[in-house]
Amino acid sequence: PIDQAATDDASDAGAQLLEALLRWELQRYNEAPSASTTAKAIDAAVDAVLRGPGGSHTVRAAEFAVRAAERQLDVAIAEGVIACSAIRGYEAVASCRSGAELLLQRLRRIEGRMEDEGASDAELVDDEAKAARQSLEGAARHLDLTISGYDEEGYSLCCPTLARARGPLPYSHWWVFLGG
Repeated sequence: PIDQAATDDASDAGAQLLEALLRWELQRYNEAPSASTTAKAIDAAVDAVLRGPGGSHTVRAAEFAVRAAERQLDVAIAEGVIACSAIRGYEAVASCRSGAELLLQRLRRIEGRMEDEGASDAELVDDEAKAARQSLEGAARHLDLTISGYDEEGYSLCCPTLARARGPLPYSHWWVFLGG
């Protein structure tokens, strides 16, 4: 049986993580080069958490957040509240999706670095961590299909705050640049 309260708590924690990752990337893009020591320290700390014993749980929480964001988008569409005049609903979804993409990039970089460094089998990312990453990738792909489907149906999915930030968000974060 699924403990819905625990899933909701994990989803909330995952959403906070994804939002923090996104805000961190936006902030880092706009910081002075002298802040690079701090940036390296924060990156090392995040990587250590993701590589640590609870790393797969952290990634699963992010997966739950992405799935919750998709449900929120579905509800907003069903209730007719998605429009450029009611951007908060979609902007939160797009923020979550961008945070997930940044987390996935970080996870792939960690896995690649560990393999490049010749880590022993015991030190390589374990099966649980890989499964958590793959589940997050699946949730992100599913959300992408949902977003593109709504866009194709003509829904105005816009998030001007994120689109204006542009900063480190490349156009591969296409969900940010829809609708205007």
